[in-house]
Order: sequence, then structure tokens, then C-alpha cells
Amino acid sequence: MQRLLEDLYPGGTLRRIRRLGGGLSNGVFSVSYRDVRGLPGRFIVRLTTDHRIGAAANARSEYRTIALLHEAGVPAPRLFLLDETGERLGLPGMVMEHAGRPLLAPRNREAWLTQLVAAILRLHAMTPDRYDLAHLPVEGSAEIRQEVAKELREGLRNDPLAQAMQAALRRNIDRLVWAGPCLVHGDYWPGNTVWRRGRLTAVVDWTSARVGDPRDDLAQCRFDLATIHGLEAAERFLEHYQAFAPAPVQEVWFFDLFRGIDALNSFRSWLPGYRDIGLREITEEMMETRLRAFLSSAVDAAP
Repeated sequence: MQRLLEDLYPGGTLRRIRRLGGGLSNGVFSVSYRDVRGLPGRFIVRLTTDHRIGAAANARSEYRTIALLHEAGVPAPRLFLLDETGERLGLPGMVMEHAGRPLLAPRNREAWLTQLVAAILRLHAMTPDRYDLAHLPVEGSAEIRQEVAKELREGLRNDPLAQAMQAALRRNIDRLVWAGPCLVHGDYWPGNTVWRRGRLTAVVDWTSARVGDPRDDLAQCRFDLATIHGLEAAERFLEHYQAFAPAPVQEVWFFDLFRGIDALNSFRSWLPGYRDIGLREITEEMMETRLRAFLSSAVDAAP
């Protein structure tokens, strides 16, 4: 890190390296330093320890995505260095600015939700006809159909709610109107945004980015809002999105159910990340109760 600091800020002095909480997959570290004038500063080192296409390729893809975000005006951290091979960082990864901190318990929830929506609308405006998204995987109607056709995982096969969710998906998939493809974050929730003085400054963690249906991101964020703040927060998020979207967004319930099957199977694995990022009052029982209430309402909304 001292050698890296010399390249980025010649004459700087390393002060501290600290792991940032909340991440369940990749390693993220805050590096504090003093520059040659003695002024304090920080930057972020993100190591690719979880990947779907190989560590080097995943780091390169994520770096490319963030560069495109800047081109599109989506709030994202400034990039300083890509290390595909791990020669500089020890593992493939990147170096970027320290853009802020997560904000999970806002004083003004409505203003907070509005900014979450504004950021996601900007990234959903990034479509393949306007931006080169060829480096990203595609999850379209064919891929979603394949997933819906699969049987429930073993842990959910005897779960009445999961059975009702699967039945609603299968009986409605042929009538679903598919949205035009756009950039999808893949794990959009408040913990993957950072803030300064009440302002959203960057959307982070683009490992799961893909080209797909924007309602995929709405579902993921609504799960987390429901489990953290309750059903009302999830509904208000959607209301704000509908108010500012260029066109009405229909049949969100389908993606609530589609993503919800995986959420129902894996929500317990979110709890360590919640506690690591500071949400220590959230219990497994609370999460399950809120998530099941959210998914039950989605089943009720399905024709």
C-alpha cells in the first residue's frame, strides 16, 4: 500500500488500512494517508474475491461498467487504478475514491428514498442502443423463463408460500409484457450506495451488473427496504419510482416473486452483512416475518 500510495500521491504517508463492513463477497478496504503537505485523505481498494467469469475478467468488467457510469452521469466513485493480474494489489481489483459512507437510518426517509430512486432511474436509462454494454451478461425473457421452469429448491419444496409464488409465476409468464433491456445493477439496495451530508454520492459494488429488465433492481431494493424498514418503505420506494419514471412500470409483482424465491431461500445469509454494516437490531425472525409479508402481498397482486 505504501508503494501504491507513492504512485498515486508522491510523498504521501500511509496511516491506516481498514476493512469496510457489509460486504459478503469481495474485499473492500479504506486506506488513509497524509499527502506531501500533511493533509489527510483516503481511497478505496476493492479486491475481486468473488466472481462469476474469473477474477481478472470480473475486475475488468466492473471497472469498465463504472467508467460508463461516469459517462452517463450516474453517481459512481472516481477510478484511479485497475489491477487485472493482482500484481499491484495481491489479487485482481481496483483502486477508487472514498466517495462516502452507507446511510441506512436516515433522518428524512422521504428525501432518502427519492435519491435512491433518482440514482436507479439514471442507470436504467443506460440502454444497449446508447451505451456499449457488450461486456455484461444478458438476462432476458428466455433466461427468466428457464429459471421459472425449474423446480423449487429442496428447502422450499414444502413451503406453501414458495409454492404459491411459483404457481403465480408459471401461470402469468406468458402474459407478461417485457421491458426494454437496460443496465441492471443486480444488487441494488441502500447498503450499495454511499452518502455525504445527506446526499447520495455513489452507487457501488457492480459485480452482479448485467443487461436485463429494470424491475429486477426494483424487486431487490424492495426486499431490503421491507426487511430493514418495513413494508411501507418498500411501497414508498416504488411510488417514487413510478412518479419519476419516463413511463408507467407495470407488473412489478412478477419480479417481486421471481427474485423473491431466491430471497426466501437465502435471506438468512444477508444477516451477517446487515450486522457488519451496523444493522444490529435486525433479527432473523424479523427479517423472515417482513419478507414473507412482502411476498404474500405480491402473490395477492398476481392475476
